[in-house]
Amino acid sequence: MTSSTSGTTFISNLAAYGSAPALIWHNVTYTYEELLTNITHWRTQLAHIPAGSIVILESDFSPHTIAILLVLIERNTIVVPLDISHQDKNIAKAEIAQPDYRIKVISEDQIEVSAVADYPEKNDLYHTVQERQTPGLVLFTSGSSGKPKGALHDFAKLLSKFEVRRKALRTVNFLLFDHWGGLNTLFHILSNGGTVVILENRSPNYVCEMIAKHQVALLPTSPTFLNMLVMSRAYDRHDLSSLSVISYGAEPMPASLLEHL
Repeated sequence: MTSSTSGTTFISNLAAYGSAPALIWHNVTYTYEELLTNITHWRTQLAHIPAGSIVILESDFSPHTIAILLVLIERNTIVVPLDISHQDKNIAKAEIAQPDYRIKVISEDQIEVSAVADYPEKNDLYHTVQERQTPGLVLFTSGSSGKPKGALHDFAKLLSKFEVRRKALRTVNFLLFDHWGGLNTLFHILSNGGTVVILENRSPNYVCEMIAKHQVALLPTSPTFLNMLVMSRAYDRHDLSSLSVISYGAEPMPASLLEHL
């Protein structure tokens, strides 16, 4: 997968899955065909954004957000995903990212696309990705111990791992939109024709409800959530028999919690 075609190749491969369910959002199922229709729409809407542009995408997972993300990758932009629920923290992150454009997905019916002229001087690290004519990805640390730090990645290299087909389980996308864990889950499931169940919140009872309702097989999560799950005993209130795999990361797993699970 070359850098100039990484996004196009990823998108074109989705066509093979046709009418299979790609996303479940707000309890509505969206097929791969419908996802591709969304992508076609956003190709037109974002045609004015040139390759190499730094684009903040402020949102959470949703059908339009996923289509926008894939189009931005295809256009070889440098994408900066930010969690829309943390707008106060996003101000500092935007100062670091130095965007040319900002896309804010307030809802599926309210999406703002605006040019940003505040940062004419860019970090030199951007030039490397732009000269390669490859898409880029900027991810931030949480900033819990001070000022957040951004890391620039070559998105084409990240996507190359999804060339190899693997088994895709029906999965809730628990991990966040602005972290690689959440994006990695999304790309893995879509590249293999699976189904992503998009969460509206991440409370133990709601997550268990979605697992039961949509027959989810894989829960990628964090030790913090698993501890909350154990304390709430939400699993006793729902049929989780479809769940076959729980994966965890992002933070250390206490031995006591692992033994309890």
